[in-house]
Amino acid sequence: MKRQTMAAGAISAAAILLISPVAGANTVDGQGGGYAEFAVSGAATNWTGTMSLGGGFPQTSFTSSARTAQRIGGTTNWLAASSPPGAKYGSSRNLPYLNVNPLSSTAADPQPSVTTYTFSNPTPAENWMFTLGDVDADYVVVSARGRDGDAVPAAALGFRGTFNYCLGPGSPSCSRPTDEPVWNPVTGELRGRGSDTDGASAWFEPTVQLTSLRFEFHRLSGTPIFQTWFATIARDINGRVSGCEEASGSPSDIPVALLRDGDVIAETTTSADGTYAFINYHAQSGYTVEIDEPEGCVTDRSFVPVSTASTDATGVDFVLRERTAEDDAIDEFTDEVDELAESLDLPIDLGTLLTPPDLTPGDPGSLDDIIQWKRGLLSW
Repeated sequence: MKRQTMAAGAISAAAILLISPVAGANTVDGQGGGYAEFAVSGAATNWTGTMSLGGGFPQTSFTSSARTAQRIGGTTNWLAASSPPGAKYGSSRNLPYLNVNPLSSTAADPQPSVTTYTFSNPTPAENWMFTLGDVDADYVVVSARGRDGDAVPAAALGFRGTFNYCLGPGSPSCSRPTDEPVWNPVTGELRGRGSDTDGASAWFEPTVQLTSLRFEFHRLSGTPIFQTWFATIARDINGRVSGCEEASGSPSDIPVALLRDGDVIAETTTSADGTYAFINYHAQSGYTVEIDEPEGCVTDRSFVPVSTASTDATGVDFVLRERTAEDDAIDEFTDEVDELAESLDLPIDLGTLLTPPDLTPGDPGSLDDIIQWKRGLLSW
């Protein structure tokens, strides 16, 4: 019996898939890594938009009650490679960010704006960041909801530190005084020092999966705005399928899928030499690579857990062999066990009860063990 994940799974719309040959492999490019793109529409106090990161990062929409919300191109202000976030995620020069102001900036009746980002699926819990810039004559209250929809503690927002993006090699030229905001780890408040300055910023790398992220922006003086950048790290996964050429005829055109949390986020097929690659997908643990065994062939592992959290995953290989009568018997038996598991309604651990002994292909003794276990289960 083959797992049906590949055939049944739907490719996530968050992944933009391009097929291009890389070193002979059939390659899918997730186009992840780097800074986000923004699209904004609407009118004062009723803005909507999208924030796109690619690489399998969840589709993200946002709403804002700000008086203005603008996509800015990054030619005047940016995060240099010498800045704390830039040291990991690169420079944002000539790349967009979002400008947002309060709902009202009048001294007589200041009112905060609320900007909420909603993720179509829970975010990764690693290797992505957001930076809040120009927090000086104002303050931002940052909050988020986790995978279960409950509020997460401020510590889980992953505060990494404050800095000033006007300072350091490659930074933008700033004419006003520079300072840094202050972070309150209990309330989740990032507070400016009250005067209009340049470059006061803080950056965050969430350490839990999020389903939404909320910024409540308050005026302290003047007519303030704050800036928001998002960025991710992306890495590659590659490998080769080999063996069983006598039955399959060729290692080419074997379906390969990349999954996360049980969902297929990308698919390709092996090239003529059996190689495949998924490049520029979000750097995280919890991936699975799965192949669809060709007719007449079987592999001892048709799916492999993969992590790219700290480095590329190379050599994710699969070795096929010719299918035998014993393999057919195992598949038939497994189907029967699945049907039995569905029909039983007992207060027992079915996972333990229905786990057969290990079977070694070509070893009649191990096959006998399975047969005896099956008889005992059916008589139970």
